[in-house]
Amino acid sequence: MFKCVLIGIGIAALIFYTAMRVGSPYFVAYKASRIAQNRPYCILLSNDDTHSAAPYKTVTRKEQLAFRNLTARLVHTWGSRGFYSETNYALLVLDDPREYMNWSFRALDFVHEPLINITHGIVHGKPVSLMQFEPCAPSTNFVGNLP
Repeated sequence: MFKCVLIGIGIAALIFYTAMRVGSPYFVAYKASRIAQNRPYCILLSNDDTHSAAPYKTVTRKEQLAFRNLTARLVHTWGSRGFYSETNYALLVLDDPREYMNWSFRALDFVHEPLINITHGIVHGKPVSLMQFEPCAPSTNFVGNLP
């Protein structure tokens, strides 16, 4: 009986440790820098200020990359559509050539299939061109320069 309790505590501790490591901002930062390699890049987060016209904001601190901060604007519509996301959780913006990748919780990585079309999106229920919202300036060591 005591042996089973110790094994259970050990497994729970391992799961907790893994969840803390994967959910840390360093995990997302590592994934972004691994994909970018030597290319200039920056990371955009969904803007939680619903009164702002800009759907994304530039990451300015490493702790913003923790899983608890990766949220998407959720909008409710009447009818069968129900809730839908107005933005992606986070966007990895790569330069040279310009490329956008969406953070996927399912893949635990940035993927090439953005949930929301990057060239056109929805802001306050109206379609707009997201190219006018380029708040980040890609650099080769973007995450390394963050406080």
